[in-house]
Amino acid sequence: HVTESKLGKGSYGAPQTRPHTASLPLHSAVAAPTRRDEELVRQLMEEFKEKNRQIEQKQKELDAAVKENNTREAQMGQQLETLGREGQSLLHALRKERREKESAVRHARDEKQRE
Repeated sequence: HVTESKLGKGSYGAPQTRPHTASLPLHSAVAAPTRRDEELVRQLMEEFKEKNRQIEQKQKELDAAVKENNTREAQMGQQLETLGREGQSLLHALRKERREKESAVRHARDEKQRE
């Protein structure tokens, strides 16, 4: 006769009450789930659902962060384009102004030489 302590533990840590032997009919060799087994399964399912909920929440947060980053990136891209255009027109205006000043200086120099 094998005692319970020598059998060890079954699934979910529940003690095995009967040794699995070929002499026993199959249906009695598989012990019906105990209340403790059912409680453990219920508890594991609850933990699984909670973990799943946490994962889904984290995924939503990540999706929102990615969307926000993409929006910000697009806005920055537009700002860079605008700055680039403004910079170009400023550069154009400065070059034009410099040419006009150089032209005025040359003109004044030429006038002085004529005198």
